[in-house]
Amino acid sequence: MAIAGSPAVEISPSPAVPGTAATFAVRCGSAASSAVLSGRTLGLAEHISMRAGWPAGWFTVTVTLPDDIKPGVHTPVIYCSGGSSARARLRVSPLLGPGTGGGGAGASMATGNALTIVGLALLGIGAISCGAIIRRRSGTRSWR
Repeated sequence: MAIAGSPAVEISPSPAVPGTAATFAVRCGSAASSAVLSGRTLGLAEHISMRAGWPAGWFTVTVTLPDDIKPGVHTPVIYCSGGSSARARLRVSPLLGPGTGGGGAGASMATGNALTIVGLALLGIGAISCGAIIRRRSGTRSWR
């Protein structure tokens, strides 16, 4: 997310998960010779140098987010040489899995949401259809 007239910022992936890699890319302009990510809001080093990329004026850096980073929106600043800057917007999702309170596969087996209701409805329709097909076939064939 960039402010009008400021460098363009891209983050991948977003949302990110604690303990995984996130790549920040910024377009400072072709006259820029360097860029720095201010990592303090992410629980990282204050100044993280970014690598020059292609085309000219693009800079990237991949960082590993701390395991204890809080879920929510984080807005680190990226500074370009020449004085311009942009505030990145990284959304961090909570880590789900064993030992995190997420229950591993339990997180994907939540009940009471719209997908659960649709899934149960489809199972019911399938069961009724199978019953009707079996009943229809048993009336027309003789197994004796």
